[in-house]
Amino acid sequence: MPIQIKIADTPALLDELYKVRHEVFCIEEGLFPAKPDGRVFDRFDAYPTSTNIVAVIDDVVIGGMRIILDSDVGLHADDFYDYGSLIPPDAVRASSGHFCILKQYRSSQVANALILMACYYGCSQNTDWVLAPVNPLIGRMLGRIGFKKVGDSFEVPGITVKVLPMLLDVRDLQDIFIDFLHQNNLYNFLQSYECHIFNPEETIIRAGDVGDMAYVIIEGEVRVLHPADNRVLAVLGEGDIVGELAIFMDDVRTANVVATSPVRAMTLHKDVFLDFLRSNPDEALNQLKLLGRRMKAMNASYG
Repeated sequence: MPIQIKIADTPALLDELYKVRHEVFCIEEGLFPAKPDGRVFDRFDAYPTSTNIVAVIDDVVIGGMRIILDSDVGLHADDFYDYGSLIPPDAVRASSGHFCILKQYRSSQVANALILMACYYGCSQNTDWVLAPVNPLIGRMLGRIGFKKVGDSFEVPGITVKVLPMLLDVRDLQDIFIDFLHQNNLYNFLQSYECHIFNPEETIIRAGDVGDMAYVIIEGEVRVLHPADNRVLAVLGEGDIVGELAIFMDDVRTANVVATSPVRAMTLHKDVFLDFLRSNPDEALNQLKLLGRRMKAMNASYG
């Protein structure tokens, strides 16, 4: 099944995330005592400066990560460690934390997907430095991103493991994250924070389904297939949009689209996409030209 990465923007998604935190932190890892309501959250979850990125498979929340932008109430990380002398006074700060994935779904693919989107979101908010007091067990993983250890691990009352203070200067982000940011800036013209990750041979679009969203391919390659005989009508890659025809025509999908490699595609929901095109006639014209060229190529492939 494809992995969906998105901002938890509804009460239902947030509630499911808080339950996942409880399952991971209290039951699977025993970091905190179990809570009577089976949820883990704190005061920062109530602030509008907090954003939670969630991983979803088959409509089930399987993990998440929280990004907090600085404000006059400070950051969650400030409650654990004094980072003040390590950061320029005029820096734009953020903190990351509550990184969790249910044990049965833990993989580098899910972890990287969450962290990539969190980095993209943080950088889009002009963040310079990210503070992260973390479980030492994930210190090595964060080090591969660009985080650096800035102190020794220390004990915190109420937590069964020590806390390791880490810090990221976004200029030290590793190439994989820089590339992801660059690709999004090039192709993700709606600044969407929702993406789908498909494995090779997974179906992205199925002919006959209702077309309620399109995708812009950030990474990977797909085949557009005739629904009757699976003839290849087009091969599309980075920067191409798939699924927009059904949105423009207000109709069902007319072809199958299958991943030929690992694919990362940002989601363009119908209403948001159409509103953007109505407000940006130059981009609307560009999309119509692209669609026209694709239709011409597809007609030629019918012979």
